[in-house]
Amino acid sequence: MPYFVHEYVTEKTVMTSGLSFKTNTTNGTATVVGYTGTDVDVTIPSYFTSGNVAYKVTGLSASAFAGKNVQSVVLSDYITVLPDGAFKDCTQLEEVSGYYTKIGAEAFSGCTALKKYNVTPSITEIGENAFARVDELYVNALDEEHAIEAAKAQDPELEGKKLLEAARNITQNVVNSAVNSGASNITLDISKIIASTVLTLNVPEIESFTLQGGLKEYDDLKLSSAAAETTIKEITIHNCTRIPLEISSDTLKLDAASIEGTGFVLLLNVPAPKISLSRDSRLISIEKEAVVWSNPTIVSEVVDNAVGTLDITGNVYVYGDITGDSCRI
Repeated sequence: MPYFVHEYVTEKTVMTSGLSFKTNTTNGTATVVGYTGTDVDVTIPSYFTSGNVAYKVTGLSASAFAGKNVQSVVLSDYITVLPDGAFKDCTQLEEVSGYYTKIGAEAFSGCTALKKYNVTPSITEIGENAFARVDELYVNALDEEHAIEAAKAQDPELEGKKLLEAARNITQNVVNSAVNSGASNITLDISKIIASTVLTLNVPEIESFTLQGGLKEYDDLKLSSAAAETTIKEITIHNCTRIPLEISSDTLKLDAASIEGTGFVLLLNVPAPKISLSRDSRLISIEKEAVVWSNPTIVSEVVDNAVGTLDITGNVYVYGDITGDSCRI
């Protein structure tokens, strides 16, 4: 055997002691069904040898590592799905390496050491409470390439407008699942989503939520947020047929955000909210009914030697007083 072949085979078959496998002799694959080892850093091989037969490792069973004392897991090259509860309550888990497109329900629930988790644009499915009690989640929303690929996988006959519509629906579903995944602090970057996707975001009562637009324009996006702190950053929302922003947050941060709607563009549903301005933002109502809020305090932050301001075009309905002088109406 040539040396380079030996090296390749060795690399693909190295594994951590204590892994249990279930093999399928019909298709030559193997699934990891459990782990009883003591190593905190685990490597799952791409191939598993049993009885002089090499099996391709293509899967994890549900709850395969649940509750185990592991800090890092390197997946097989062929594992693309993290099943339900795969790493549930792995309280020491800090990292899972590999290329996977689906994350099952409660897959990372209770992984409290997973301080910040990045959801890549290739993720096409996120299960319920996948990240419950995880501190911070950064979501790169499904991009156009992977959305279309996922739509074709569901129905190979789709093409043209029907294919694009299916891809947009998948994108909306992934975004909804991520926003409601149970994480405490969520950043959602939608800058790579398929064009003309109309998003509806309903953020539950979490610590913070940030919507990152990547300095792009979005049609008829609607955000309802009950997070304690909501940030809307680098985004233009226009052609709105509904109220684009309904916010029930104690703190609303606007950073280079431009929101245009037919009627009301912002409803702040809490008393005495704080509005923080990092860079200039605009709220524009075509019918001149722009904002409803109660005793707001508007605070400007200095970014790159510039003071953030808020320009409002339309009527502002205030219960009480506006504190601060960074709002132009």
